This record gives sequence, structure tokens and C-alpha cells, in this order.
Amino acid sequence: MDPSVENTKPGQYILTIDQGTTSSRVLMIDHNLKVVDIEQREHRQISLHPGWCEHDPEEIYANVKECLEVISLRNNLSPPAIQALGITNQRETVVAVDKTTGKALHNAIVWLDKRTSVIVKHFEEKLGGDLNAYREVCGLPVNTYFSGVKMKWLIDHCGEVKKAHEEGNLFFGTIDTWLVYKLTGGKTILTDSSNASRTMLMDLKTLNWSDFMLGEFGIKKEALPQIKLSSSDDYGIVSSVECLNGVPITGVIGDQQGACLGHLLKEGEVKNTYGTGCFILSNVGKTPVQSTHGLLTTLCYSLGEGHTYYALEGAVEIAGAAVQWAKSVGLLTSASELEPLATSVSDCGDVYFVPAFNGIFSPYWRDDARGLIIGISLNTTRGHIARALLEAPCLRTKEVVEAMAKDSGHVIRKMNVDGGMTVNNFMLQQQADFTNIAIVRKRETEVTGIGAAIAAGLKVGFWSGVSEVEEKIKVDRVFESVISAGERDKKYKRWAQAVQRSIGFGWSEQEYDE
Repeated sequence: MDPSVENTKPGQYILTIDQGTTSSRVLMIDHNLKVVDIEQREHRQISLHPGWCEHDPEEIYANVKECLEVISLRNNLSPPAIQALGITNQRETVVAVDKTTGKALHNAIVWLDKRTSVIVKHFEEKLGGDLNAYREVCGLPVNTYFSGVKMKWLIDHCGEVKKAHEEGNLFFGTIDTWLVYKLTGGKTILTDSSNASRTMLMDLKTLNWSDFMLGEFGIKKEALPQIKLSSSDDYGIVSSVECLNGVPITGVIGDQQGACLGHLLKEGEVKNTYGTGCFILSNVGKTPVQSTHGLLTTLCYSLGEGHTYYALEGAVEIAGAAVQWAKSVGLLTSASELEPLATSVSDCGDVYFVPAFNGIFSPYWRDDARGLIIGISLNTTRGHIARALLEAPCLRTKEVVEAMAKDSGHVIRKMNVDGGMTVNNFMLQQQADFTNIAIVRKRETEVTGIGAAIAAGLKVGFWSGVSEVEEKIKVDRVFESVISAGERDKKYKRWAQAVQRSIGFGWSEQEYDE
């Protein structure tokens, strides 16, 4: 684009902020759901103790602001050219903010942080060992994963947070709340129902904060943002990024729900996002389905009256993060090396990699699991280990898909996929082989960001409706299984043995005071 010509034609684009676990990105999306441009900044992973993970919320906002400014400058965008702004974000991660100063009182505690294990143990004792006691209200088990226990930890362990909470001068928010607050110059303290559904504090049926759950966690309702629909004109307008001031924020949605919307996931359909971890969601319709097989009951997306859909979710703790680990220990020099290494051998050589670095999620929910590589012999090569590393998220996904079929009663015949790892054809073929279902990859890979754009765009008439959006979603490739049922069963049995070896191997968790 000619940098001397300002792009002022009204309503040409939607901008989407995709704020993730390792980086923040801004996507520029046109009417055809084409991602025209992307700008990205990584942020620090702060680990003060084993099992802890924090992010600096000010660093995240600064990165988001810089991405917005750079992409606007590079494309000569003025506010009229942007019809709306959408936000999708890492879920469960919690920020505590002073209402008077607008400053974060502590680093954000990240979704994968395990410091709250002592609080979980307290609830386990209180509930007579039944960590599923609150599922009927919020759809979730008591676990370190969710926002409510992180909020309680901050109140219990951070003096500034406790004082502000007692004085009514505090608000907690997931990352979406923090970004909306900062982008609107502190005028708006809101969250959307998909993010709220991950706190343990929202009633899934009413989509409002549950007085009962707030009482159980000792959190004041006035310390929480108001809950809005994912597609809404209540989020306010940008006033803190000069080049975009006046642009309305009309879409806010958690990253995994954003992917569901980006696929336009219909009732009975399943999607899997391969990112830091894997997140598999099945749209179960307009009534919540309680899991008896280790899955989570959560919101799929809510676009308005009669358009609220629920999901069963399976969370796989590590996927792409295992590639980063492999680089850090010298197994790989770059991520691009992984597929050639994995395909340099005809099979995994009976080597299995269980990436439970900090516990294992669905369907086990065991914080005491630890990562392992098992089956090594003198004949094991880097190729075998690389192949086992790529197979691991596929085998973990199979566990979740089987649980999903049991809970929902649906026969799962296909799975829509997205996320950074889906560029790897070998991995997707393994996924098809291990699950015996069709794996569908879309032509546009930025499905999560597109979901936020859909939420934002539908509210402002960027598209006439869901049917117009659906016409623009194109399939790139479908992967089908090419192995026998016998091979599949043998593989899965060996995998199950490896997982059982990893469970119970974790060290005793310790509580660290600041």
C-alpha cells in the first residue's frame, strides 16, 4: 500500500487483538475473512518458583498498543477505515487492579500456574473429597486452572489486593477486562460470558455471577466486572490509542470460544486448537451437558437471545509448548526442524512422550503427574523422540475425543482444527490415524482471531449475518485415517501405559508466601 495515501474508506476492516499465553498479536481482517496483515510482540514468562507462571499486565498492554499502532501506520489506517475492534484472549489468567489508580496490584497469574494447589486441597477437605461439587452451578471442577482460585490466592497472599478488596477499591479481571479497561481509558470494566464461564464464579444457566459461588470463594461481587455478550456494543470505544480513537469495541471472546465461532461450530461439531496446549470443544447445543468423563462444561459462544450455545471442553496441558521445551534442551535448533526429524523414522520405535510437565488435564485432572519419555533403547534416535513429541498431543486429543463421545452421546466423525501446529501435515495425519475421524483444516489458519472479528463485525453490520460469514469460510485440506484398527488399538494401549507411569510422580506441592 502506498504510504503517502491515507486509507480512509469507511468500514473496510475489522481489527482483532489476539492476546495469547506467549505473545500478543493484532490482525487486520477484511470482508472476505482474509487476514490482510498481522503484527506480533512476545512477552516475558515470569516464574518465581517451580509451578508458578506470571505475566506483567502493563507489558502486555504496551505490546498490544504497539501492535495496533504499527499495523495502523503500515497500512495507513485512520479510524473510519476500521469498523470495529474485536478482542480474543488467553482465558483464566487473572489481573487485580486498583480502581483509583488503574494500576495492576500484582503480576497476572497465568492459567497454567499451579501455586493454588493448597487452596484446591482446602476445598477438597471442605467438600469431603468431591472436587466436582460445584459443577451443577459453574460446570467446572475445583482446580488450579480456573480464575476463582487465583483470585482467592491474591486476596490471601497479597496485602495490597486484600486491602483494596476490603475497601471496595479493587476489581479482578481476566485479560479481556484489562485490555478493554486500558483501551477505553479506564471507562469500562466489563467481561464477556465466555471468559466469565472460566472463573468458577458464573452461573452457567443465567450467565450472571453466582452469589453462592462468590460466597464459597470469599469474593465480593463489586470486585468483578459486569458480564456482557461476546458480541455487544457495551464495551465502549478506543480512547487511549491515538490512531484508533473512536473505534468501537464490539467483540470480546475467550480464545477457545473464539475458535469455535471462527469455525462457526454447529451443534454436535468439534474443534481442536493446537497452541501452547490443545483445547478441544464440542458444541452441545442450547442446554449445558454435565460431564461424567473428566471434561468441562462451559460456554461455546453467546451472540444474543436464542443464540447461546454450550460446550464440552477437554484441555490438553501441553502441545506447542513441548516444541519450545525441545528447543531449550537442545533436541531441536528450530521448530521447523521437528517435522523432518519426525519423518526420518518409520515409527516412534516404541518411544512415548507424555508432556505432563506440570500435571495433566482432561480427562485425568492430576496435578501430581509429570512429564516423561519412556521406551528408550540403545537404538533410539533423535528422530524417534521427535516423532513421539509430535504424536503426544494427538494421543492426548484421542483421550479427550473418546470422553466427549461418551458424554454427548454423539458419534464424532470430523474435527475442525486450527492453531500454529496445524501447518504440520504429518501431525494432522497422525491425528486422523489415532482418532479415526476426519481432520478438517481451513484455508485461513487464524481461526481464533477470525472468531473475534465475527463477534465484532456482526454487531456493527460488517456482515449481514451468520449465513454470509459461513459462505466465506473455506476448507484447505481434509486428513483421513490410513492405518488399521489393530494398529490404532495397539498404539493407544501403549500410550495408556505411559500415561499411568507419569501419574503420581510429581513432587509435593509447596505454598510460597510473598
